[in-house]
Amino acid sequence: MKPHARKTLAAMFCKTNRISSADIAPSTETVIASVEAPFYLFLELLEPSGLADSTDPVDGILITLLRRLHNTTSGALTLVVLGRIQEAEILSRTIMESALTIQYALAQQTGHRLVKYFKHYIQTERDQIKKWKGELPGLNLETQSDHQIRIDVKLSALDGYKAFIEHFARMQKTDSAGSKNWPSTYDICVSLGKAVDYRTVYMAMCSQAHHDAEDILNDFIVGSSTDYETRIGELEYETGNFGIFLLLCSLRYYLECLQQIGKRYRLPTVEIQSSRSFATISVLAEKVSSNGFVSKELDKFAPKRI
Repeated sequence: MKPHARKTLAAMFCKTNRISSADIAPSTETVIASVEAPFYLFLELLEPSGLADSTDPVDGILITLLRRLHNTTSGALTLVVLGRIQEAEILSRTIMESALTIQYALAQQTGHRLVKYFKHYIQTERDQIKKWKGELPGLNLETQSDHQIRIDVKLSALDGYKAFIEHFARMQKTDSAGSKNWPSTYDICVSLGKAVDYRTVYMAMCSQAHHDAEDILNDFIVGSSTDYETRIGELEYETGNFGIFLLLCSLRYYLECLQQIGKRYRLPTVEIQSSRSFATISVLAEKVSSNGFVSKELDKFAPKRI
């Protein structure tokens, strides 16, 4: 991508997300441009392609899911611009999960799979409400009454969602009652040929999202070492580079989605740009993971001023 195009895309991103473009480091600018380019192409082609006027609800749902995914990537990259790399890293799990959902739906029988996706949400919410109600007997009567009102509101909303799903299922000629359950994240990864991704990348993302003990243990061990000053610097680079690496991995799943959307709707420019962006992100991911993640690549992502 030409420097002028890259800077223009980064400037548009900053304006949309209300941050200063003066803070963007070189590699972060490259990532932002790579993420935004195929998405903006897709938006530009909505009208000419006829997608904007499509009466097929599947098209509208896919567009909505893609917009939501893009919003999450924008949030993560905004955090990187602000120097909050570990916080951006936590969002990488959401990006991966959302991207895998879209990829799984696109793979085959899209309408049928979207019915299962919606049904899974309804069933999960109803199961949680049952557990919620089970906690009420331990509360005083006034508090129980207040909770029951909120439960009734939630159940009413779920009934409305169910009516929509049943109507949508009929349009897809699918029996919503007989549809199999929505698969787990692991099963989705297996279906998409990404089982190893689940065991490595996704598990690492979950670890950070749950704030497990790893970072604390690393701090403790380094803090107890005799060469503390050297090792603390290496730990800072390792932690930052690994956070960037996980985010870049999640962005590759996002770009795969755009590539598949481009293929589905015969939008070759979206498909081609997504492929190019994927290659760019992959090169950056390889760089930040070099030398055991202990390299100065992090400096190319950190904001110019904090």
